[in-house]
Amino acid sequence: MIVLPGNRFAVADKYKVEVYDLTDYQSAFKCWEHEVENEVVAVFPGPNRDQIGVLESNGKITLHNIKESE
Repeated sequence: MIVLPGNRFAVADKYKVEVYDLTDYQSAFKCWEHEVENEVVAVFPGPNRDQIGVLESNGKITLHNIKESE
């Protein structure tokens, strides 16, 4: 798990990354998810507030925009 800007946190499973929003501080809701082909090694904040980086087991690093779904 990693804490992200904007009252969000990310959780990584073997092949999936999910971002949750804690804006109301009472319950978290999933606002973004992404599946990858290789195992997730690390998740980290991107250079911009609404970005997240994912490092896969094959060395591939990808940046993703995470915006709340409306």
